[in-house]
Amino acid sequence: MRLWITILLWLIWLTATLLVSSEAQAARMPRGSFLVQPATSAAQLANQVRANPVVASRYARHFGVPAPEFAQYAQTHLGLRRLPRGGVFRVFFIRADGDVESRARYLPKGTRVFLHLRSGQPVLLGTCGNPLTSVLPGYPPPRRVTVVPPRVITPPVAPPREPPLLEPAAPTTLLDLPSPPDPPPLVPISLSVWQAEPLAAQSEPALEPLIGRPRAFPLLPLFIVAGLGLSQGGDVSVNPPVPIPEPASAMTLLAGAALLVVTHRTSSRRTRWVRQRL
Repeated sequence: MRLWITILLWLIWLTATLLVSSEAQAARMPRGSFLVQPATSAAQLANQVRANPVVASRYARHFGVPAPEFAQYAQTHLGLRRLPRGGVFRVFFIRADGDVESRARYLPKGTRVFLHLRSGQPVLLGTCGNPLTSVLPGYPPPRRVTVVPPRVITPPVAPPREPPLLEPAAPTTLLDLPSPPDPPPLVPISLSVWQAEPLAAQSEPALEPLIGRPRAFPLLPLFIVAGLGLSQGGDVSVNPPVPIPEPASAMTLLAGAALLVVTHRTSSRRTRWVRQRL
């Protein structure tokens, strides 16, 4: 139990000591200081800038220099010295709202300041680290490489091409041919008018008209056959017997009928021919 009480009392004492120490340090820093702790050398100033982001942002915003580069500049180009002579300087400080403001202030001879080692120009107050200028003497500005974004070149959109027009055909050049020679002159020739000899009119044979003639020939075979039948012998009786045709009589009748047909056809053709001629 005593061990726990001893540990608790020791922690309380350590906390109180730290609080008193921090309050004492804060009380030692003037109001509006850029630093939160006093720096007794350029190395401590550079370390505080690297370690404390609040201090780093204050110097970077005031001088316009990145905090790592300012820390390197302070460590290599500045030194804590005393003013060789007094004078009025423009002192920059932090206002309550966080903005930076400046005020003219007289600094007596022997005041501790951070000087630029090569030129001897005062740059920061030694007690609070407040700037005495807005430009760092002898600071080589970094080479700013301007990055030009690549230009996006949009290819022009070609308008729709019209179909090419057909070129007019080249005029055909006619060859200069030699003109044909003139034809020989025509010699007049006397021609007699030909007269045709008159043709003797041919006399057409006179055709006798057959239309009006009596057609006696077709009946001639019948008379012949009848005569042959009547001329066969015997006495004439009142009641003659029924005639029985003999073979000779039948042949005679057939011959007569055939002759009649032939004669009739011949007569018809002749009559038609005579009509066509008329």
